[in-house]
Amino acid sequence: MRMPTLDGKPRRSGFLPKLASRRDVVAGVTAASLLLTSQVANAESAPSFSAEQDLVFPWMGWSPEVETKLYKTLQTEFPGAIPGTALHERTKQVLGMFGLNSQNSLFGTSICSDEINNMKGDMAHTMEDYWGEVFPLGGLGGVGFTGKTGFGAFSHHVPQDGNIVILFGPHIGISSSGEIGKTLRQGQAKESGACGAVLGAYGQCKDGNCNQNHDDLEFDMQQAYIRKKLAPHIQRIQQEPVPLSALTQQAYKMVEESVVNIVDNDFGSGNLVLIGGIQINMPDGLEDHFQPKMFKVMRKGKPTVDLMRSLDIPVQTYELSRGRATPAKPATPPASMMTLSEVPDATGGPATLVRGDDGSWLQLDQSNI
Repeated sequence: MRMPTLDGKPRRSGFLPKLASRRDVVAGVTAASLLLTSQVANAESAPSFSAEQDLVFPWMGWSPEVETKLYKTLQTEFPGAIPGTALHERTKQVLGMFGLNSQNSLFGTSICSDEINNMKGDMAHTMEDYWGEVFPLGGLGGVGFTGKTGFGAFSHHVPQDGNIVILFGPHIGISSSGEIGKTLRQGQAKESGACGAVLGAYGQCKDGNCNQNHDDLEFDMQQAYIRKKLAPHIQRIQQEPVPLSALTQQAYKMVEESVVNIVDNDFGSGNLVLIGGIQINMPDGLEDHFQPKMFKVMRKGKPTVDLMRSLDIPVQTYELSRGRATPAKPATPPASMMTLSEVPDATGGPATLVRGDDGSWLQLDQSNI
């Protein structure tokens, strides 16, 4: 995709100067869209364009440029995946409406112990930096291997009437050429597998080596567990058009099952927040992405609130003409055209969470939070 410039000549989407800090940008794409629009609003003439994530995230230097094999793989196999910064900022805003902050909340993760998931500046590290210290619940593949005992210990550290936020899911690499399951690690000359544990289990089961033996259960119990959970699905996965994509989706179900079965709301009157999805390790220079699968708030004695809708990325189309940019409002705005709005205290009765660009309001799934 090409972007118009002030002199009317198309340039690659990375031509615009980056902001001093990524934190200067609210993850809601509407804000970034307005910044982008201001760069071209004074052009003599420019075509209409949709300031959606295809355009904005590459401009921010977070996502691959359109037309590349990497972009096509990301969008085809993991639709809806967004940069880690966007996920963090959006969830932080939404949870703030529930009264969650770094002073009254604890942060935990159930992600793979691979170092590429925990590097400084990446998604998990950014969330840890905001929420505070992290309690790792996961092991190989992201499975919640600390179990109920681990979560019980973690939940007993919560502040009085405080909250718990958990990020969970498996991970998968995508190389610069768009190959799924590959990543180039720092200091290495060749790409290697990611997630190594899930890919390894898949290969072992394909070769007929899914059976457990005593040594596996005692000295390689995590890998043995992954093989056991994936084994019933291997034949189906092999028949899928993109087996490693299907494998990753099955790995997510495995991790989700492990997490939802070890957590509870017995730690007090606060909220338990589950943010689940697939972490996508991108090539150097781009942000790791996250395909959201779950965003829920649970509270003892209250209905579960599904917040997945709040992760929709706002889309605004602009008609660019001489000297100004005018929003072009469609007759029927798509469901994803939602922007965050200040709302009443979300912990005490009915609360409006988001408002559509057409002026209509989207309420929480449950009024009694």
